[in-house]
Amino acid sequence: MNAIFYYKGFFFAFQQLLTIIVYYFQLSHVYYFCLQRRKIIENSEW
Repeated sequence: MNAIFYYKGFFFAFQQLLTIIVYYFQLSHVYYFCLQRRKIIENSEW
């Protein structure tokens, strides 16, 4: 019973960590995309 409880706790923590990693990856990807778009807009103004 104790081992199952620890396993569930570990799995929950791992899931939380994975969610945070995915969230930050998407956030950085969107930020990079916005930077690229801004560069294209600035270049087209010339």
